[in-house]
This record gives sequence, C-alpha cells and structure tokens, in this order.
Amino acid sequence: MQIMEFLSFLDRDTLYYIKSALVISGGLFWVIAYLQAIRIGFSSKTYCIPFVALFLNVGWELYNTIRGFMIVGSYFLNYVNAIWFILDLLIVYTFYTYGRKSSQRKPYFIWIVVGLFLAGLIINHIGAVVYTPKIGANYVGLGINIIMSILFITNFLKKKKKFTHDLIIAYSKLLGTFSLTLLLGVFGVTRLGGVDHAMLVLGIIVFTLDVYYVFLLRKSGYRFRESVNLKTINA
Repeated sequence: MQIMEFLSFLDRDTLYYIKSALVISGGLFWVIAYLQAIRIGFSSKTYCIPFVALFLNVGWELYNTIRGFMIVGSYFLNYVNAIWFILDLLIVYTFYTYGRKSSQRKPYFIWIVVGLFLAGLIINHIGAVVYTPKIGANYVGLGINIIMSILFITNFLKKKKKFTHDLIIAYSKLLGTFSLTLLLGVFGVTRLGGVDHAMLVLGIIVFTLDVYYVFLLRKSGYRFRESVNLKTINA
C-alpha cells in the first residue's frame, strides 16, 4: 500500500521514463548474460547455462517472439525476445559441442532435447489459453527462470563437470529479472492489466535464489576478471 501511495505522487512522464528504463535494463542485462555465456563457451570449450532450462527457454523465446509479433506487432520486447532466441541458439551450440556427457551423446538424447523444447512451446500455449498470451508468457517465463536459478545452484553444489560458473552471468541474470519484476509487479504495464502481484511474488522467489547463487560464487572466491580455469572451477 505504501508503495502504491508513493507511486501515486509520480507524474505520468516520470512513470513512463522509469518503466522504459526498466524494460531496457531488463533486456540488456539478459543480453549481457547470454553474450558472456557465449564468449566463455567458445573460448573455454564449455557451457554456462543449465541445459534443461536452456531448451525450455528456447521454446519460450520462439513461441513468444512469433506470437508477440502476431498479436502486438512491432513492440520493443518482441525484438528483445528475438535477440534472446538467436543468442540462445549459440549457447545451445556450445552445450552440444562442449558440454554433453557421454550418456548425452547417445542417439536417444536428441529426443530428450526435442521433448524439452516442445515442453517450452506447450507450456507457453497453455499459459496463453488459461490467462492471455502476454500475461501467460510472463508467468511461464518466470517459472522457467526459477528452474534455471535452482539448476545453477545445484550444478554448483554438485560441482558438475563441463559446466562453468561466472559472476557476470550470475549478476546479469539477477539484475535483468529484478528489473522486469519491478516493471510488472510494482509499476505495472497498462497493456498487461496493470500491477501484477503474482509476478511480484515469483520475481521475489527468483531474486532470492539468484542472491544465494551469487553468495555461493563470492564465498568460493569467484571474481569478475579471473580467467576461466576448468580444472579449478570443476574440481
């Protein structure tokens, strides 16, 4: 209630600039995370995004890019989704080339990948039917985000081989999701029905998990400018 009272004092132009800044920062931080994952993937022959969340995410981005242009047309977030999709395909390549275990190189594994990708498409479609295409996309997106955060943490605790952790990716994911959570759950988007309290709750869950993941990395001695040493990281 106090937040809403505070926001009521802001004029329309100020709110517009704040929301625009949150949209841009949310998209930009995720682009930074993807670019860092691609850079490390190719330079160190590894992968940096948990593969289950990765393929769910690819399905989410493809579905919402196509559906977004069909429903809304030329809108900034649709272009952001398209950029995310293209970058994710490069991350998929790093996983397939450098990250697969011996069991994941068997012929049947491709069907697991296809299943995850189709699951991303189907879950998004269910969200679009149950809610609306735009609101459903937000709920499903944050759901996948929660899965990704949990997998980052479990990969770290299990010291999973062939997977590289990175502080820039961790912070960018945290800040990107936090920006979009503020946009949807605090300030609200008129074309999405205004402030969405469910998005705020989901965003807080993601934020809490991401802060814990950053804490684990910092506690273990990760630094921003250290070179990636797989023997050390995956020990």
